[in-house]
Amino acid sequence: MTSFFDKLNDATEAQKKKKEHPITEKLKELPENKQVNPPQAEEGVKSEKKPPVQSKVRKAEDTDLVIYIDCLLVNEDMILLADFIRPVTEAIEKENQVEHWSFCEYGKGNGMLTKRLARYIEKENPSGNVYVNSSSQEGRVCLETLRRFAARVAQGIR
Repeated sequence: MTSFFDKLNDATEAQKKKKEHPITEKLKELPENKQVNPPQAEEGVKSEKKPPVQSKVRKAEDTDLVIYIDCLLVNEDMILLADFIRPVTEAIEKENQVEHWSFCEYGKGNGMLTKRLARYIEKENPSGNVYVNSSSQEGRVCLETLRRFAARVAQGIR
């Protein structure tokens, strides 16, 4: 009667004798620390290095846009957020044939508003003091985009 350990030894010996996959055999034949050099340009061919791409995104320092979140300035002209984004919302409503920008199909209105608002600010470079009510639908959707483009942000504490 053969013991468990004899069977295990026999299985190990059989595994060692088993022929390995051809690719594995070829890989074992390769030197271990072989370095592969990247392809070089042919003689007489100039490789052109392109200059780094300049970002077209406007920086906050380039604008006079100031947003006031949940706070107002006394004796200053303020623009309500709804009035500030009116050209953007009207374009979305007209294009999608809806009464309000939030009625766009499958909840796409929020994304449309933020993308178009960013393009509007980059293109038109509006300025002024904008009041944002953070609990309004427009405020929740537009706040991060406005923060990105604002020169200054003031936020009230509740």
